[in-house]
Amino acid sequence: MAQFLKKIKNKIKRIYIKLKIKIRLAFKKHKIIYIINNYPTKAKPERIIRLENIIRINFPEVRVNTIHFSEINYYTLKKSKGLILTGSNLNVSNFYKNENMKELFRKELELIKRKYNKPILAICFGHQLAAYAFNSKIKRMNYRVVNNDVSLLRIRFPDELIPHERIYVNLNHKDYIDPYNFELRKHFKIIATLALDNYKTVQYMRHKNKPIYSIQFHPENHIGNYHYPPYISDEIIDKAKIAGEKIITDFINLCL
Repeated sequence: MAQFLKKIKNKIKRIYIKLKIKIRLAFKKHKIIYIINNYPTKAKPERIIRLENIIRINFPEVRVNTIHFSEINYYTLKKSKGLILTGSNLNVSNFYKNENMKELFRKELELIKRKYNKPILAICFGHQLAAYAFNSKIKRMNYRVVNNDVSLLRIRFPDELIPHERIYVNLNHKDYIDPYNFELRKHFKIIATLALDNYKTVQYMRHKNKPIYSIQFHPENHIGNYHYPPYISDEIIDKAKIAGEKIITDFINLCL
């Protein structure tokens, strides 16, 4: 009799453990963040790997899935808690003269404008896609002003994503968004701008009706002194790195 009860007890224990694992997996399954890779090839550049690692280290309960922009599936993405749109070595300004290139990103533009209503963090190229999706003009610098540079950014309206008045940010872009664009101001609140030589650029904007947080700079900036200009100290680079990681973790907290 004692042996029989022991078997029953062990069986109940095994069922309990399996059930516990299933509950944990189900809980994790519903905490999915998708990163949309906007680079031309499906290979993940260092910046995307860094994004994934920051999220996985800080949020072990969250599943991070990276998909290429060519693989967007609206039904699948709707199951996620939030999206991150990455940078790219492509340029949104080319859409005006290259319809084929614009067509490649049609699904992502629809995703931003109509098909997704949960939080979106749009970075650099993603930032420009967000503006373009709402009919804003994307401009191109005549010469490369910023190349893995670090600047001090003043935040006019600190919020839940960037609750600071000043942060160091990592810049690397040719295309930019003019803060005085009428269509842009109709849809987005301009939170931070930066003058780069003769160019006035939008560095952080938030959509007025949708949870779209859009930044021109790179919060997932490279670690160490990786290809930075020699006049930028390691201390400033580290400050930008810490601020960038905080923006990413704050975004994930918003999603959850």
